Amino acid sequence: MNLNKIYTILNDEYENELKLYASKHNNYYNWMLHTICIPMESLFFLIIICKLCQSSIIIIVISVIIAIYYVILAKPHSLSAAISYLMMCYIASSVMNFKNILIFAILMEIISWFIQVFIGHYYFNQNNPSMGDRLTLNSIILSVILSWDTSIFIENRKNNL
Repeated sequence: MNLNKIYTILNDEYENELKLYASKHNNYYNWMLHTICIPMESLFFLIIICKLCQSSIIIIVISVIIAIYYVILAKPHSLSAAISYLMMCYIASSVMNFKNILIFAILMEIISWFIQVFIGHYYFNQNNPSMGDRLTLNSIILSVILSWDTSIFIENRKNNL
Protein backbone atom coordinates (compact mmCIF):
# COMPACT_ATOMS: atom_id res chain seq x y z
CA MET A 1 0.00 0.00 0.00
CA ASN A 2 1.51 3.34 -1.01
CA LEU A 3 1.57 6.51 1.08
CA ASN A 4 -1.04 8.26 -1.05
CA LYS A 5 -3.51 5.43 -0.42
CA ILE A 6 -2.80 5.55 3.35
CA TYR A 7 -3.35 9.32 3.37
CA THR A 8 -6.65 8.91 1.49
CA ILE A 9 -7.87 6.28 3.97
CA LEU A 10 -6.87 8.40 6.99
CA ASN A 11 -8.44 11.52 5.49
CA ASP A 12 -11.68 9.69 4.67
CA GLU A 13 -11.84 8.37 8.24
CA TYR A 14 -11.26 11.88 9.58
CA GLU A 15 -14.06 13.29 7.41
CA ASN A 16 -16.43 10.53 8.61
CA GLU A 17 -15.59 11.25 12.24
CA LEU A 18 -15.96 15.00 11.63
CA LYS A 19 -19.44 14.57 10.15
CA LEU A 20 -20.61 12.58 13.18
CA TYR A 21 -18.92 15.01 15.57
CA ALA A 22 -20.47 18.01 13.81
CA SER A 23 -23.95 16.49 13.99
CA LYS A 24 -23.72 16.35 17.79
CA HIS A 25 -21.96 19.66 18.43
CA ASN A 26 -24.03 22.30 16.65
CA ASN A 27 -24.54 24.52 19.68
CA TYR A 28 -21.80 27.13 20.15
CA TYR A 29 -21.57 26.68 23.94
CA ASN A 30 -21.41 22.90 23.69
CA TRP A 31 -18.70 23.18 21.05
CA MET A 32 -16.69 25.60 23.22
CA LEU A 33 -16.99 23.33 26.26
CA HIS A 34 -15.63 20.45 24.19
CA THR A 35 -12.83 22.61 22.78
CA ILE A 36 -11.61 23.12 26.35
CA CYS A 37 -12.60 19.84 28.04
CA ILE A 38 -11.38 17.32 25.46
CA PRO A 39 -7.71 18.37 25.58
CA MET A 40 -7.98 18.55 29.38
CA GLU A 41 -9.47 15.06 29.40
CA SER A 42 -6.64 13.81 27.15
CA LEU A 43 -4.04 15.26 29.50
CA PHE A 44 -5.56 13.62 32.56
CA PHE A 45 -5.90 10.32 30.70
CA LEU A 46 -2.17 10.44 29.92
CA ILE A 47 -1.45 11.20 33.58
CA ILE A 48 -3.54 8.20 34.66
CA ILE A 49 -1.74 5.88 32.23
CA CYS A 50 1.65 7.26 33.28
CA LYS A 51 0.88 6.83 36.97
CA LEU A 52 -0.59 3.33 36.64
CA CYS A 53 2.34 2.12 34.52
CA GLN A 54 4.88 4.01 36.64
CA SER A 55 6.63 4.88 33.41
CA SER A 56 6.38 7.65 30.89
CA ILE A 57 7.62 5.50 28.00
CA ILE A 58 4.14 4.31 27.01
CA ILE A 59 2.66 7.81 26.91
CA ILE A 60 5.64 9.08 24.92
CA VAL A 61 5.02 6.39 22.31
CA ILE A 62 1.25 7.06 22.30
CA SER A 63 1.72 10.83 22.04
CA VAL A 64 4.30 10.64 19.25
CA ILE A 65 2.08 8.29 17.21
CA ILE A 66 -0.94 10.56 17.68
CA ALA A 67 1.12 13.66 16.84
CA ILE A 68 2.39 12.04 13.62
CA TYR A 69 -1.16 10.99 12.73
CA TYR A 70 -2.38 14.57 13.21
CA VAL A 71 0.41 16.00 11.06
CA ILE A 72 -0.23 13.45 8.29
CA LEU A 73 -3.87 14.57 8.17
CA ALA A 74 -2.72 18.12 7.35
CA LYS A 75 -5.90 19.73 8.67
CA PRO A 76 -6.06 23.38 9.78
CA HIS A 77 -5.23 22.59 13.42
CA SER A 78 -3.05 19.54 12.84
CA LEU A 79 0.24 21.07 13.89
CA SER A 80 -1.13 22.84 16.97
CA ALA A 81 -2.96 19.66 18.07
CA ALA A 82 0.19 17.58 17.51
CA ILE A 83 2.32 19.99 19.53
CA SER A 84 -0.35 20.08 22.25
CA TYR A 85 -0.32 16.30 22.51
CA LEU A 86 3.46 16.30 22.91
CA MET A 87 3.16 19.03 25.55
CA MET A 88 0.50 16.99 27.38
CA CYS A 89 2.90 14.05 27.33
CA TYR A 90 5.63 16.20 28.86
CA ILE A 91 3.28 17.51 31.55
CA ALA A 92 1.99 14.02 32.36
CA SER A 93 5.48 12.60 32.72
CA SER A 94 6.53 15.61 34.82
CA VAL A 95 3.70 15.28 37.35
CA MET A 96 3.44 11.48 37.56
CA ASN A 97 5.20 11.38 40.92
CA PHE A 98 3.17 14.15 42.55
CA LYS A 99 1.34 13.07 45.67
CA ASN A 100 -2.33 12.21 44.99
CA ILE A 101 -1.98 12.92 41.26
CA LEU A 102 -3.89 9.76 40.35
CA ILE A 103 -6.89 10.76 42.46
CA PHE A 104 -6.75 14.30 41.08
CA ALA A 105 -6.54 13.07 37.46
CA ILE A 106 -9.46 10.67 37.90
CA LEU A 107 -11.52 13.40 39.54
CA MET A 108 -10.75 15.81 36.69
CA GLU A 109 -11.73 13.13 34.14
CA ILE A 110 -15.09 12.74 35.86
CA ILE A 111 -15.63 16.51 35.99
CA SER A 112 -14.70 16.87 32.33
CA TRP A 113 -17.12 14.13 31.28
CA PHE A 114 -19.86 15.65 33.43
CA ILE A 115 -19.37 19.07 31.85
CA GLN A 116 -19.36 17.68 28.31
CA VAL A 117 -22.26 15.23 28.65
CA PHE A 118 -24.66 16.87 31.06
CA ILE A 119 -23.99 20.56 30.52
CA GLY A 120 -22.80 20.50 26.90
CA HIS A 121 -25.01 17.86 25.35
CA TYR A 122 -28.08 17.58 27.56
CA TYR A 123 -28.42 21.24 28.55
CA PHE A 124 -27.00 23.29 25.66
CA ASN A 125 -27.27 20.98 22.64
CA GLN A 126 -30.20 18.88 23.92
CA ASN A 127 -28.87 15.70 22.34
CA ASN A 128 -26.86 12.59 23.18
CA PRO A 129 -23.07 12.53 22.75
CA SER A 130 -21.74 11.01 19.53
CA MET A 131 -19.96 8.34 21.57
CA GLY A 132 -23.42 6.87 22.12
CA ASP A 133 -23.75 6.38 18.36
CA ARG A 134 -20.24 5.20 17.60
CA LEU A 135 -17.19 5.11 19.82
CA THR A 136 -14.04 3.88 18.13
CA LEU A 137 -10.34 4.04 18.90
CA ASN A 138 -10.04 6.38 15.93
CA SER A 139 -12.68 8.76 17.33
CA ILE A 140 -10.83 8.81 20.66
CA ILE A 141 -7.48 9.48 18.97
CA LEU A 142 -8.99 12.23 16.81
CA SER A 143 -10.96 13.83 19.65
CA VAL A 144 -8.59 16.76 20.24
CA ILE A 145 -8.25 17.74 16.61
CA LEU A 146 -11.99 17.26 16.00
CA SER A 147 -12.83 19.53 18.92
CA TRP A 148 -10.56 22.22 17.47
CA ASP A 149 -11.85 21.94 13.91
CA THR A 150 -13.72 25.23 13.55
CA SER A 151 -15.13 24.20 10.18
CA ILE A 152 -17.87 22.23 11.96
CA PHE A 153 -19.13 25.25 13.83
CA ILE A 154 -18.87 27.50 10.78
CA GLU A 155 -20.75 24.95 8.64
CA ASN A 156 -23.42 24.48 11.32
CA ARG A 157 -23.86 28.28 11.57
CA LYS A 158 -24.33 28.51 7.79
CA ASN A 159 -26.95 25.76 7.89
CA ASN A 160 -28.86 27.47 10.71
CA LEU A 161 -29.02 30.90 9.03
